[in-house]
Amino acid sequence: MTPEIYTAVIDEAHKNGLRVTAHIFTLDDAKGLLRAGLDAFAHSDRDRDIDDEFMGLVKQRPALVVTPNLPDRGVAVDLSWLAESVPAGELAKLQAAATNRPDAQQAHAIQARNLARLRKAGVKIALGTDGNVSWAHHLEMEDMGPLENITNTRRISSVYLRGTAVDRAAIRARGMGGASQ
Repeated sequence: MTPEIYTAVIDEAHKNGLRVTAHIFTLDDAKGLLRAGLDAFAHSDRDRDIDDEFMGLVKQRPALVVTPNLPDRGVAVDLSWLAESVPAGELAKLQAAATNRPDAQQAHAIQARNLARLRKAGVKIALGTDGNVSWAHHLEMEDMGPLENITNTRRISSVYLRGTAVDRAAIRARGMGGASQ
């Protein structure tokens, strides 16, 4: 969107008591949106490190919320913790793809530095992702590290869907070639 269009959208939303969130990629877009009165970012700047000008704009928006959606780290990792949730064949493919990739490492590093700077400035950081894997939240929480040992979120005791307990054992059995219900 052009600055004229997103400014009009933000103004109209605010007139109607609505907050506005934008999905961004570049620092220049982020600055323009902040100048226009944006309330939240779905993700953060991904093209380069945020600068002092951006941080000055952030300070003018004390209620700003950022949902970073950190990218793949680009490093070889052990994914065995997914064994209870992912069929063995699929897990083998995922593990084979978990390699060191310098380009991905660079992209992750930019966003990690930006997140640390925003957090240090007191910006509200939220968790949410449109990532392409169902366990992305666990990885992002580990990268953001808000608790002593965030990987405890990987040990799920129960899951509820619309108020009903989900039979995880039956789902695993179906996914691994077991009997279907």
